[in-house]
Amino acid sequence: MATPGELVEAVADVLGIPMETVTNYDRVLSENGMRSKSGRGRGAAKVTAGDAANLLIAIMGSPIAGASVKEAANTCRKYGSLPGSIVAGTNNFASLGLPMLDQLGKHTLHQGISALIKSAARGEHFRTPGLKETTDDFCGIELDGPRPWAEILADGSVGELKEFARLVYTRPWKKPVRHREGDLNQSRHTTYRTIRKLGSLLSEQGAAESRVKG
Repeated sequence: MATPGELVEAVADVLGIPMETVTNYDRVLSENGMRSKSGRGRGAAKVTAGDAANLLIAIMGSPIAGASVKEAANTCRKYGSLPGSIVAGTNNFASLGLPMLDQLGKHTLHQGISALIKSAARGEHFRTPGLKETTDDFCGIELDGPRPWAEILADGSVGELKEFARLVYTRPWKKPVRHREGDLNQSRHTTYRTIRKLGSLLSEQGAAESRVKG
């Protein structure tokens, strides 16, 4: 069974950031009801794909300056609630090994990332037909700010299909009235390697539960 602590460790490891930093993000999310609460012993919480998605979004969407950890819950809500739409590509993630994204219909960024993690947990992984080597770098998630914008991109153009699938998450832009926007923007990107890592964590949880029931 994967615990919140194991989720924190996995995220810190795959993103290459201090575990203490990830722990602080996780704590704020937990305090705001955005992560499964933990108990002790057999009553310890089981982390979900939604928990993992929230932690990833909070970290990736954090502002460059300011009290980013304290704003983790607000950051997660702001980006996680962004509505998504298919804007380019084949409109067919299934051809690249990610059928769950095609099944979502109208959804948010949080639901999209959760679906990616769930699909990885059950053994459905991004692939580029015709290539034998791992191609995790050709699939990923990007979050931009301070104006919230995100995308999930699966690029199979290097394989036999010569195509890609893309989802963009944003809201209609409204020009600020009271102040001029600064000219400093941030962009953070993570590849499918992170999704694979989190999916593996949840699949191990499922395997453990199956052994207990058996």
